[in-house]
Amino acid sequence: MAILGAFQRSVSFGTLSPGTVPRAELAGVRAQQFAAAVKGEIHAVVHDIVPLDAAADAHRRVDADEVFGRIVLAP
Repeated sequence: MAILGAFQRSVSFGTLSPGTVPRAELAGVRAQQFAAAVKGEIHAVVHDIVPLDAAADAHRRVDADEVFGRIVLAP
C-alpha cells in the first residue's frame, strides 16, 4: 500500500490502537490524548477539503490510496 510506505517514512507519525493498550490503562491513555489535543499538540492531517457533492470521488481517492490523511467533506 502506498499509504503504509508514507507512514513508514514519517519520523513524526504516531498512532494508538485501543487493542494494544491494556484495558485497565485505556482510560488514562485516552485522558492523556485528550489533554494533548487541548494543548494543541495533536493535529489532524487533512489532505483535501471537497464539497459534499464530491463525496463519491473522495471515497474513490481514499480507496485508491491516493490520500495521505483525511478528506473533509464541506457542505
